[in-house]
Amino acid sequence: MKYPTEINIIRFKNYKNLLVRILRENERVYYENSFKNSDSPRKTWNLIKEKIGKNKKLSHPEVLVNTNDVEVREPQDVANMFSDYFAGVGQAIVSAGLDLSPYRSHKEYLPPNECTSIFLVPVSFAEFHKIIKNIKNGNSVGHDELSTNLLKSIAGVIFEPLIHIFNLSINSGIFPSRWKIGRVIPLYKQGDKSDMLINHGSQATSKT
Repeated sequence: MKYPTEINIIRFKNYKNLLVRILRENERVYYENSFKNSDSPRKTWNLIKEKIGKNKKLSHPEVLVNTNDVEVREPQDVANMFSDYFAGVGQAIVSAGLDLSPYRSHKEYLPPNECTSIFLVPVSFAEFHKIIKNIKNGNSVGHDELSTNLLKSIAGVIFEPLIHIFNLSINSGIFPSRWKIGRVIPLYKQGDKSDMLINHGSQATSKT
């Protein structure tokens, strides 16, 4: 306040309270009309999430600082930094000399290997058709850039080569390398976005 006299302070508080009341009333009218005009459960839930603050988009860091305190801005370089960091986490733990003896190996929970314990029946057209039909519709894509909507629309054309690949993989025990691709997504948590080492977790996803 430029002239904080007693009368100006009183006026400021009055106008501030008036503004707050107007904003709250406009917000109430907005949500009341929005809920009335909502014609689907999805829109209703989106409004609820918007109101409680759960519709905020995750912001990904545009700048990272490498180990030499140099800013990295190019998207490809940023992605490579994340890749190098997460790929080296295991080796970093080993190099640090941490005592892992209190932790049991996952192998202790597994039964003995049985080479003939599993038999996979060859994929049939009926099974393929049923699986394709039950896939949830969507436009999201994986590394192959194919959405489930597109896959469903061309299923009648590509079913023969796909079934052949499936059965060939089962019989040979070899699966295409592209089916093994995983996607690691860095998730910003809190603090300095440029500090990759302490403020970013990861989420591993895959889509085939």
